[in-house]
Amino acid sequence: GVRLVIKHLLTYFPPIKDINTIELRDAEKFIDALRKKAPLGAYNYLRSIKAMFNKGIEWNYLRNNPFAKVKLPKRQEANPTFINANELEKILSKIEKQFVKDITEISFYSGMRLSEATFLKWGNISLNQNTITIGNENFTTKTRRTRSIPIHPRVKEIIEGLKGMKRQNNKDEFLFRKTGNQPFTASYISKQFKKACRDAGMDEAIHYHSLRHSTGSLLAQKGVSLYTIQKILGHTKITTTQIYAHLQIDTLRDAINQIN
Repeated sequence: GVRLVIKHLLTYFPPIKDINTIELRDAEKFIDALRKKAPLGAYNYLRSIKAMFNKGIEWNYLRNNPFAKVKLPKRQEANPTFINANELEKILSKIEKQFVKDITEISFYSGMRLSEATFLKWGNISLNQNTITIGNENFTTKTRRTRSIPIHPRVKEIIEGLKGMKRQNNKDEFLFRKTGNQPFTASYISKQFKKACRDAGMDEAIHYHSLRHSTGSLLAQKGVSLYTIQKILGHTKITTTQIYAHLQIDTLRDAINQIN
């Protein structure tokens, strides 16, 4: 993302222009030009370039950040893209490597983030208590909070199938590992998943994080409370979970019908 925004910068501004002479008006014109080329991407570009210029200030390469005061209109919040179990099966049928299939299913049936799934260790799993613990001294979650997730029956099947590959009593061993007990990169898993989605003819809007949205969306459709969904997904704020509120249509219908 940083490389791409730099490419746009070098295309827009004259090669001989001193980067320290870029002012707020120049920055606003540049972002306006980006919005015409990439209406949605401009938001990500602006975030990257702000961070890039701030780092330049920290390293004493720059005197100020002309992009710090650039603002874009607030975007309409889009409903999260998600898939159902049948669509998941279509995607899985296009994935060749079994460990990619397993990680994908675990994410769908648990709501784990990709990094959380790829960094799963045997020490995180308690089949006796039927729970998976996310986050420890060796892995920091996005929210920096440890949480426990009940193990779905399908996830338990996958874990049971992997037990034969486990070295005895090695709690630090990753469930899915390369040589030397190294986890697979999130980038690799994400690319494999996206390729499978395209091969299965899925909507281009579907990406790996859609699996996490699927967990939240399907739970909401079943009438599960937003508070419970928040705890499963590990959201810090309930406002984040509220993107699934519109899917609780039956709950909303029951509520509105109580008006006399």
